[in-house]
This record gives sequence, C-alpha cells and structure tokens, in this order.
Amino acid sequence: MNCDNSDCSTAEDTDTSDDEEDWTTDKATSQALSSASSSDDSFSDDEPLANLVPKPTVATKAPAQKTYRWSKQTFTAPDVTFTGSHFSPPDSMEPEIPLQYFSHLVTNEMIDEMVANTNLYSTQQLGKSINTNRKEMEQVIGMFFRMGLVQMPGNRVYWEGDTAYKPVAEVMSRNRFQSLLCFTEERNCFRSFHIH
Repeated sequence: MNCDNSDCSTAEDTDTSDDEEDWTTDKATSQALSSASSSDDSFSDDEPLANLVPKPTVATKAPAQKTYRWSKQTFTAPDVTFTGSHFSPPDSMEPEIPLQYFSHLVTNEMIDEMVANTNLYSTQQLGKSINTNRKEMEQVIGMFFRMGLVQMPGNRVYWEGDTAYKPVAEVMSRNRFQSLLCFTEERNCFRSFHIH
C-alpha cells in the first residue's frame, strides 16, 4: 500500500503507531527549535561574551584645564584681633600631670560603669566574674593611649621579646590585657555619656 499521507495506517501498524507518533512529535519539536535558533542570527552560543557587552564610549576632547598666573602684590595682613571674652588663668595654676588631663576626658563615673559592665559581661559569658577594678580599667585605657603613639601590627606584638614596648608590656600581662579586652564593652559604657 502506497501512502504519502500520514493519516494512512494499516492493521499491522496499529501496535507501533503510538511509538511513531511520539517519535514524530519529538522530531517536529527538535526541528522547530533548530529552525528558531538558526533564524535568530543575533544569538549564538559560540559568540564570545566580549562581543555581547556594549563597548564604552571614548571622550573625544579632554576638559580644558584652568591656567593660573602669579602676580606680585603687597601683602595685607588680615585682622586677627581676638573678639571673644578675655580669660586670664589663675596665678597659682601649675601645669597638670598626664593623669589630670586624663581625668578631664574620662571621669570616674565612666570608668566605674566600664568596670561594672565588664564584670557583668564576663559573668554572663564565663559563669564567673573577671574581677576588674577602677585602677585596672584606667591602666587598660592608658595602654590604649600608648599603643596609639607607637603603633604595631597587632596587640600581641607589644609583649613579644624583640618588639616589646615597655610602657605597655610592664603595666600588665598580655593574657590579662586580652581577657579584659574580650569582656569590655566600651560601646555600651560610653553610650550615656557625652564627652565635651
């Protein structure tokens, strides 16, 4: 039987018609996909990514530079007369020692707050207090000031043999300093205070 039409079928073909129908559908789908990809010339999997990225525009002219010309003129001094209220220091005023300057910036209330929060935080984390006090907290802050003057790559370097910095290393041990540092929450301590 000669059939050019796909609607023709014989009794012998009925068992395999489902398989042929699936094959015909798969073949038709793949042909449609290949024709769609070949008709779209702007998209190709083999095209380099650099060709898909838009190229930056290049400015044709550089912006004009300002030119300056020096001229010789006579200098007129500005008026620098102090116009505020006059203040004269007391006659008995002697220079303050560094601890007095420190106490102007960091009050005892602030240090007591740091001590309380450090001990509380260590108790919450370890189950026991680290038992710091005002003197020890003043030393930690003073050590930070010294570390700011002589900067090293890390805190541990201030105690190491060849690089030991005596104004820091001799105040307290490295382990004590680091344990205090772990439990000091200076952000929370200074939150309620304003430094003027």
